[in-house]
Amino acid sequence: MELFRGETDRSRKLEEAQKHERLGAHANLVRFVHAWEERRQLYIQTELCDASLQQYAEGCCPLPERQVWAFLADLAAALKHLHDRGLAHMDVKPANIFVAGGRVCKLGDFGLMLELEEGDLSEAQEGDPKYMAPELLKGIYSKAADIFR
Repeated sequence: MELFRGETDRSRKLEEAQKHERLGAHANLVRFVHAWEERRQLYIQTELCDASLQQYAEGCCPLPERQVWAFLADLAAALKHLHDRGLAHMDVKPANIFVAGGRVCKLGDFGLMLELEEGDLSEAQEGDPKYMAPELLKGIYSKAADIFR
């Protein structure tokens, strides 16, 4: 864990925890348990998942097509839950998708999530360039950016 790099960093990280908590329960989102601040560090406790999708895929033989489709359906359900609430994840990638029980995919890491209805997106941060939708390079933020590729 790293210390806050100042008051702006602290506010941003606290906002991440608050957004995650407000998402509510969904079978395909990593469940928020608790968050607390201690000695200038933020701790976010979530449900324990087996591995990220990246780790799972690297550690396993090629995934059966049936499982790939099931994981895709799980991810689509998670994104629908966010998008129905006016939110965009902004950092969908294998390292931020988690596998629970070896069979269910759950979206996690909500640090870059945007409230699209807020209007002021000037402080929006973009995720990993390898997974970034082209419209983000033009400053166009929308739900569509979560399903690029």
